[in-house]
Amino acid sequence: MIVCSCRVISDREIRIAAACGALRSADVFRRCGSRPQCGSCLPMIREMLAAVRPEPALAAAD
Repeated sequence: MIVCSCRVISDREIRIAAACGALRSADVFRRCGSRPQCGSCLPMIREMLAAVRPEPALAAAD
């Protein structure tokens, strides 16, 4: 599915970027060799990145 229609970036490309270490939407665009244009895709990209981001480690209780 195309997530960014301005730059034609798919959900697959976003998942690949995340697997390669993308943490922010800017990282996704950099990996795809482009920059955001209208920005309407940014919330969806952030949501997708958050879904694959590992949970932060909890501090051990004393």
